Amino acid sequence: MKLYPCDKCDNGQIARYGHVDNGVCFKCNGKGKLPYDPSPKGYIENNFEWSEQERLEIEAEQEMIARAEEENWRIANNIEPY
Repeated sequence: MKLYPCDKCDNGQIARYGHVDNGVCFKCNGKGKLPYDPSPKGYIENNFEWSEQERLEIEAEQEMIARAEEENWRIANNIEPY
């Protein structure tokens, strides 16, 4: 099996975390190698699309939050709500 260098540590140790479990890398369990390629080649973090209904619900919620924040700001600054 091909092993790849861990992208989080230096040979299984993370010096700045020496105070936590002696700096052992949790990603590779202190081995410094991973059984998979950790590079993000071609990886798309958000590789999904919202359905139209989900998108509309999210937009409505964001608008509601924005209105509530503006109203709270107006109240905090003694400005009459419109």
